[in-house]
Amino acid sequence: MKRCIFVKVKFMALFLFTVLMAACTADVYEPDPIPEPKPTPGNGGFNQGSVLNTVKEKSLTVVVEDLYDGKYYYTVEAFVENPAIVTNAKSVSGSSQKTNARVPYKRDISLPDVINKLFIQVTDPFGGKRTYGLDIESTDLVLDLNSVATTTKSIAYQGVLLRDSKKKDNVENAIEITQDGFSLQEKETYIVPSGMTVIDLKFPKEVQNGRIVLYVAGEATISTEELKLGQNSSIIIMPGGVLTAKELEWENPTAYVENAGELVLDELDIENANMNAPALYNKEGGLIKIKGALDLEKCIVKNECRIEAGASKWENVQFYMESGSFLKIGDSKAGLKLEESSIYLKENSIFYSSSTAFVKGGGQIEGPTNGDAVFWSGAISCNNWYTVVYKGRVTVEYGAHDIWGYNLDSKSGASMTQILGAGLFADKPYIPAGCKHEGCGLKLGEEEGQPNTDPEGTDSNPLSFTCMFEDNWPAEGDYDMNDVVMKYEVTCSNNVETKTSSAKIQMTVLAVGATKSLAIGYQLDGITPNAVEGVSPNNGQMESGQTNVVMLPIWDAHKALDPNAGHVTMNTYKLTNSPYECTETISFNKDVSIRINPFIVYGNWDSDKRSEIHLPGFRGTDKANTASKDYDYYENGTMWGIRVANMESVTWPKENVNIRVAYEGFDSWTSTGSDENGAAWYNSPIADNVMTLE
Repeated sequence: MKRCIFVKVKFMALFLFTVLMAACTADVYEPDPIPEPKPTPGNGGFNQGSVLNTVKEKSLTVVVEDLYDGKYYYTVEAFVENPAIVTNAKSVSGSSQKTNARVPYKRDISLPDVINKLFIQVTDPFGGKRTYGLDIESTDLVLDLNSVATTTKSIAYQGVLLRDSKKKDNVENAIEITQDGFSLQEKETYIVPSGMTVIDLKFPKEVQNGRIVLYVAGEATISTEELKLGQNSSIIIMPGGVLTAKELEWENPTAYVENAGELVLDELDIENANMNAPALYNKEGGLIKIKGALDLEKCIVKNECRIEAGASKWENVQFYMESGSFLKIGDSKAGLKLEESSIYLKENSIFYSSSTAFVKGGGQIEGPTNGDAVFWSGAISCNNWYTVVYKGRVTVEYGAHDIWGYNLDSKSGASMTQILGAGLFADKPYIPAGCKHEGCGLKLGEEEGQPNTDPEGTDSNPLSFTCMFEDNWPAEGDYDMNDVVMKYEVTCSNNVETKTSSAKIQMTVLAVGATKSLAIGYQLDGITPNAVEGVSPNNGQMESGQTNVVMLPIWDAHKALDPNAGHVTMNTYKLTNSPYECTETISFNKDVSIRINPFIVYGNWDSDKRSEIHLPGFRGTDKANTASKDYDYYENGTMWGIRVANMESVTWPKENVNIRVAYEGFDSWTSTGSDENGAAWYNSPIADNVMTLE
C-alpha cells in the first residue's frame, strides 16, 4: 500500500448531493466478485424513472473590463458563497483562472444543484477585489462586465423636477440686508449681497402663513435657535455665498433649500416634503456641513457636490447623487439608519457612511448605467432577508456585512468587496476615475504596488464533497449508506500562458460500515493517461490498461483508519478512529477540466474484472465488470452512492439505520423526483440516527 499523508481533519458539511440509494445484502457477506448486473426489486418508495441529479455541469464565461489592454492579469474565481461577506467562502473547484483582454476566461465547472446563485470574484492587477452575483440558469453562465447595465436606463432618475428659484422669485427686486441683527418678515424676498457679511439674522420662529425667501450671495449667520420654514419659504445660497445657522427644519411640501455655496448647520430635519422635486438641492460647487443629524422623511434630496453630516435617520427618502458628487455621513458611534429609502448614484459619485442599518422595508442602492460609483459603509446590517437591493454599476465596499438581507443584481453591474482596516476608505478602496473631490480624504492617483503578471491561477478554498456508498451492487441490503464514507477535495491550478494545469486531489476515509475488503479510487473522466505529465508523491501511480486516468490511492479502507485492526466496522456506532487523508498531485501537459468519478471496489481490487461501485451517471473503469454501463437508477429507483457538498457538518447514518429514517424529507425527495419537495433532507438529520463529524 502506497504511503499516504495522515491527518486529522475537521469537517463541515451542508448536504447538496448527486444522490443515489443503495442496495446491499448484509454488510458481513462477501459476495461473488463478479455478480450479474441484474438488480432485484427494491423496497419501494422511489419515483420510477426519476433522475435526482444533484450536481449540474455548467460552462462559465467571464469577460472582464480590462483597463490595461492585456498588459496585466485579472484573477477570476467562482464561489458558492459570497466571498465579500463570508470568511473562508467555498470556491468552485477548477474555476480560478487569470484573464485579460488577450486571454479569455471560460471554465467547465460542477455545481451543487440546490444553489441558485453563483458569486464571481474579480481581482484586478493591483489587488482590488469586486464580487458579482450571477443567477444560475438552465443555460451556460455568462458574466460580461463590458456590457452590464448599458441597455437599461434607471427609472428612478426620470421625472425628478428641479426648482428654478429665479423664475419663482425675482432676485433683482429682493430687499438687501446690510446690517447685523436684521429681522426678516413674512411675504418678503431678501438677499445678502455679494461682499457683505451680516450676523444675527432673525427669522420668525415659525413662518405660518406667508413665505420668506432668502438669497445669500455674501456671508450671513442666522441666530434663530430652531428655524422652521413655512409654506413656500426657501433659502438659496448662491455661488460664493456662505450661510451659518443652528437647527433648520420644515414639514411642508412647498419649502426648500438650494445651495451652490456653503451651508453650515448644527442639524437639518426635513419631513413630508414634495415627492416630485428636491426639498434639499445641493448644486454643483455646493458644500453642506452638518455637525449633527441629517434626518429625512418623505422627501427628495439631490446632491451635485459634497454633503457631510453626523448620525442620521432616513425614511421614505429618495436621495440622488449626481456625477462626481460625494456624501459622508455618521461618526465613530453611529451612521445611517435607512427605512424604505433609495439612494441613486451616478457615475463617479461616492456615498460614505460610517455604518448603515437597513430596517423594516429596507431600501435600494442603485448605481449608474454607465461609469462607476461607490457605496461605502463601515458595517452594513439588515434586519430581514432581501431588505436591500444593490443594482447598477455600483461597488458596495464595507468593513462588515450581514450574511443575509441583500440582493446583489450583478447583471446590472453591481459588485461587492470587503475593505479591512480603520479610517476612511482604508485598504485600497475602489475610487471612480472621474471623482472630483481630491480633498475628501480619498486615495486618488496611480495604483500602488506591482501589477499582477503571473499567468497561473489556483483555487483558493474549493468546495469538497462527501460520498456514502453501499457495497453490494447490484444486490440489495440495509440502505444505511455507510459501508464506505469518504470525502474528496480537488484544488486545481492552470497556467494561461503554457496552457498546462494540475490538480491536487485529497481523499479522506471517514467511516467503514462493512467487514469485507474495500478499496477506494477515482477516475478522471475524459482525461487520458498521455495527458499526464507526472504524479506526486513519487510513489503515486496510475493504473495501467485504462482508457482514462485511474488512481487507486486507498487499497484497504479498514487499514487506512486503523492499520492494526481487522475488517471490522469503524465510526458507524461511535467515532473511535481519526479520519485518514491521502493526497496526490497530478500535473497535466494541457489545460484540462476535472470531472472526478469516485468509486469503491469490494473483493480483489487488482483483478482485471473487479467489482466496482460508482455514483449514478458515472461509468465504471475499463477493469470494472460493468464498465459499459452507467451506475444509474433502475425501475425501482435503487442506487448505491450519495454525494454531498461540504459546508457545515458531515453526517451519515448509523449502522443498520436506513437512510430514509436518518434524514427528514429524504423519502419524500426520492419519491417525488423533484428538488422542490424535500430537497433539503441533507440539512435535516435526525440526531439519534446519524453520526456527526464537526
